[in-house]
Amino acid sequence: MTENTISSLQQHLENGDISSCETSLNLKATVGFPYSKYYYSSFDWDSKLEYDSFINYGSTASSVSGRYYNKYEESSYETTIILYKGKYYVQVEKDWQYGGNTDYQYDSFPDYLSAIKFAYGVVFNN
Repeated sequence: MTENTISSLQQHLENGDISSCETSLNLKATVGFPYSKYYYSSFDWDSKLEYDSFINYGSTASSVSGRYYNKYEESSYETTIILYKGKYYVQVEKDWQYGGNTDYQYDSFPDYLSAIKFAYGVVFNN
C-alpha cells in the first residue's frame, strides 16, 4: 500500500509541476515549429539525414510552444517541444529586442517532465 501511495503522490506532484511550468511558459498546443526550425548541431545527430527526417516530421507534428517576454532583459523566449521517436525535443530561443541576437538552448529527454523543466530553467533561471 505504501508504494501505491508514494507513486500516486509523486504522479500528483509531477502533474502539478507540469501544469505550473506550462502556464509560466505560456505553452499551448501547436503544430510543427512555430518560431524556427530546431537548431542543427552535428554533435546531436548521427547524420544530417537523420536531422532532416526529424525536421520533415516536426514540420507537421503536434507540438507545444509558447512565448515569454522578459521586460527587464528586453528579450523574448520562444519554447517548442516535439515528441519524436520516443524522445521529447525541446528548444528555447532567446531573442533580444535590441541587438538582434538569438541564442538557442536545446536538448532531448526521455520524458515530458524533464523537457519542460529544462525549458523552465532556461527561461527563468538565467
